[in-house]
Amino acid sequence: MRWAFVLLGMALVTGACSTRPVATPTAHPAFTPGSVQSVAVLPFFEWQLSLDDTHDMTDRVLTALRHTSPDLTLVAPDEASALLIAEGLTYAWALYLDDERAGDTPESTLVMRMADALGADLLAHVRFLEVMQHDGSTTLGPAVSSVIVELRFFDGTTGEVRWQSAAGVEEVRVDEQPASPIDGLARSALVAVLDSLPHLGAR
Repeated sequence: MRWAFVLLGMALVTGACSTRPVATPTAHPAFTPGSVQSVAVLPFFEWQLSLDDTHDMTDRVLTALRHTSPDLTLVAPDEASALLIAEGLTYAWALYLDDERAGDTPESTLVMRMADALGADLLAHVRFLEVMQHDGSTTLGPAVSSVIVELRFFDGTTGEVRWQSAAGVEEVRVDEQPASPIDGLARSALVAVLDSLPHLGAR
């Protein structure tokens, strides 16, 4: 059972007018950010983004962690991917994420094994809670693009999520226009999430 529900207000963009997305972070009562010494940023995949886009997003996570918590030991996404491949854990992780998307509760022991392989206290993972896009038409109405991006920290000792933050953006274009690209909206949502990062490690 999840210990928290993610509540967020979608930033709405209509034509040339926009509001900045605001993230809603939530933390597990047992989360102790001051005790964190190392974080591994996991790569992620999203069908509606290019590999360059997903790499850019994980690089932004890495940069934000360096800025907010400069004393952390960080494992970059490429290094994390190589280590997980070497340990034969990538397929199991893909199945874990599939189980989550299906509404199941995966075994937390896999996350613990991954954290051990990466030598990290926390695993940082980006995922898309929603991606929706359709062009404007007489049938569907205005063009709409919508995305909700979440960043979460898995605790390496328990395998459970200890912190998470999400933000969403929806853009509506009037008349029968092409829908806005997802990549720009996703970056805007991620920036809001990264602005909500806690300081990790001793002060």
